[in-house]
Amino acid sequence: MTRALLWMSLVLLAACPAKSDEKKKDPPSRMRTATMGELADPDAPTPDPLAALPVPAAASDAARDTLVLVVLGSARADHVAWCGGRAHTPFLATLRDAHQAVTTCDAIATTPWDAPAMIDLLTGVASSASDPAVGAEPLPVTLKARGFTSVLVNTRPQAPTDAWTQSFDATHTAPNARAWRYGGVATAIDVALAKTDAKKPLLLVVVLSDAEDPWAPVPRLRWGRNQDWMSLTRDDGTRDPRAVGLRNGELPLDVEDRFRMQLGAGYDHGVELADANTRAVLASLQKSGRDLSKMRLVVVGDHGAALGERGLIGDAPVTFESSVRVPLVAVDTAAPTAPLPPLLSTLAVRGWLLDGVWSAEVPPVALARANSDGSGRVTMASTWSSPTAKLTWREGKWESFDLSTDRDEADPIAPAEDDPRMLRLAPRVSASGAAKP
Repeated sequence: MTRALLWMSLVLLAACPAKSDEKKKDPPSRMRTATMGELADPDAPTPDPLAALPVPAAASDAARDTLVLVVLGSARADHVAWCGGRAHTPFLATLRDAHQAVTTCDAIATTPWDAPAMIDLLTGVASSASDPAVGAEPLPVTLKARGFTSVLVNTRPQAPTDAWTQSFDATHTAPNARAWRYGGVATAIDVALAKTDAKKPLLLVVVLSDAEDPWAPVPRLRWGRNQDWMSLTRDDGTRDPRAVGLRNGELPLDVEDRFRMQLGAGYDHGVELADANTRAVLASLQKSGRDLSKMRLVVVGDHGAALGERGLIGDAPVTFESSVRVPLVAVDTAAPTAPLPPLLSTLAVRGWLLDGVWSAEVPPVALARANSDGSGRVTMASTWSSPTAKLTWREGKWESFDLSTDRDEADPIAPAEDDPRMLRLAPRVSASGAAKP
């Protein structure tokens, strides 16, 4: 009897697993709460690939044999730490503080759409002004005549027919938005550089989509990896009902506040990842044996992103500040970097990479079309006469804004009929196929 009871006790113990102090883990295929330290710890010191380089004291006539353009996809200025935002960007801060990089929170993107913005960056001509930029020569083509080889590493999946990618000697594009995660960007750059001729000068363009699609779940908020946060489309193809409710103005105020907080946290996390990947770009260049002492580097947002303002999320056919004002960092390791003008168009990036001169369109112009490929009717256009003085044309109506007191662009002021900004912007709007403004 005693032996039978003992046997039954052993069976029962085997069927009931012992308690553990560890918390039950979520299935990895559904959810994984990453710690910030796994990916981009905002408080941890980040190794500086340029640490060994002396800070240049005088201009140099030496040819720059390494030109680097890092494009922060959908990165708006007001979410970057040194522009007053919450996203920690320690490596970009290192470039500014230790290497005399010039920075601005007042760069103006020419368009709120991906492909047209990249065309404009590479040609220095606004494609929205001539559809497309007729006669504009892409930067890789110009540099090829100077003996450069050009490489594009693109974390954004692009259609094979995207014209702006075809001017490079070599392209390495992620097969999907999350293929290069957990160090994958650095690996992709290493592979790309290994295939280049180290004796030839190099143009390296890296497009980072971290801000618009931060592939890791957001720490503390348990953001699901099975949902694309920017488009808010789930794996089964359905749309997050909160996004629809936000667009239609139907969300209760407390639900909208929580939802927009979650959007902003996911976005900030992506900006932090982009900062870490920017450091990885230079680390890969250093590892490949490239001489970084004769390098020009620009880190710039191609355009911004809506985070719930006016019911919009992500890319949108508008030129509100959230969609077109972007951060920019530039450093020349062989000479003191030329100072930036108070207000700058992203069209100026090409000229500075080539010749070290900021030759920008003044005042800058941003123009939005209805379709993401830069086609369709013009929906909105803006120009600036100073960082806080903005004029906008939207659906046939002119509006002026004082951004120093109206950051949300909620209180438009009727401009004077002879406002010189209006006289400048009206031909651009008309030439781009809109109804007569």
